[in-house]
Order: sequence, then C-alpha cells, then structure tokens
Amino acid sequence: MPETIADKRRQQIFKGACEVISRKGFGSATMREIAKAADITIPTMYKYIRTKEDILFMITQVCMEEIFAYFKDALQRQEPAEQKMKSAIDAYVRYVTKNRKYINLVYRETRALNTENRDRIFNVERDFISLWEQIIIDGIEEGVFRKADTILAANMIYFFCNVWALRHWSLEGYTEEEIRNRLVDFILPGLI
Repeated sequence: MPETIADKRRQQIFKGACEVISRKGFGSATMREIAKAADITIPTMYKYIRTKEDILFMITQVCMEEIFAYFKDALQRQEPAEQKMKSAIDAYVRYVTKNRKYINLVYRETRALNTENRDRIFNVERDFISLWEQIIIDGIEEGVFRKADTILAANMIYFFCNVWALRHWSLEGYTEEEIRNRLVDFILPGLI
C-alpha cells in the first residue's frame, strides 16, 4: 500500500520529535524545534497534532503498533505455548534492539503527560500485556505451564524483556542473542 502524505508527515513528526525530546527532554522541547527537526512548518505540523502531548502519545502509539506487528507475526504461528513464548521473547528483543531509544523516551517522559493521555498510553500497554497473558493462558490450558496469576506473570515477563532497553548502558557488553537466551532461561522455568 503506497504511503500517503499524511503517513509521511506523521513519520516526519515522529522522527523530529524523537530527536528533539531525546536530546532536550519533553518539558524543554518546543514545538518550533520539533517542526524544524521534522523539516515541516509549524502550521503543517498542527494539521496532524493538536498539542505537544499529542506528540508524545504519537511516539508511544507508533512504537506500540510496531511491537504489535512483531508480536502478531510471532503469535500467528501454530506452535506449542512454550515455543510461542520463546518466539514472543525473540520478537520483543529484536524490536527493543531496533527501537531502544524510543522505548526509553516513552518510559522517561510518560510522567509529563496529563492523566487522560497517560491513561491512553497505559491502555495501549495493557493491550500489549494481554498478548503475553494469552500465551501463558494457552500454556496452562495445554498443561505445559503451571497455574499462575496470569496478569502478574505477563507484567513481569514484559518488564524483564524491557531490561534490554532500560538497562542497555549496563548490558552493552552482551549481544542481542545472549540477552534473548538468558531471558528465555530465566522466564520459562518460572512458568513450567
């Protein structure tokens, strides 16, 4: 499907905002700086977003849409739950490797949002966590995973996988494959 002008503009805003907010922080970033980094005019930018907070939500939404795409590809395969969990961890670690700076930006800056936008982001995250939870539920139903609090387990697995983004500065001596393998070694025994 060809990219529309609106898609192109949103991508420009996304990249410009990520560049400026990563460098200056959400509170110090100005719309003028974001528009300049996006290589568009301020009036053009306001055709696609209403407020500066909308930009942070857009960054989160773009990241989460891509995460969902990675996950849905991994989860559509007809695999036993244990392999599906490995595939999900693999998909998420690959995503984190590619998008670490965006994940860190979202985690760091979400607190700057008003309650409504923060709740919107939390709802998107809840939807993502429910994908992890479904793998656990499937594994329990298959008799592969032991009965557990699936919501708590899904949240913990999601957080463990985020260590690659949030603590990369401390883990930069490890490869993506090493991180993925250690996560699998750590997570699966907690489920079986």
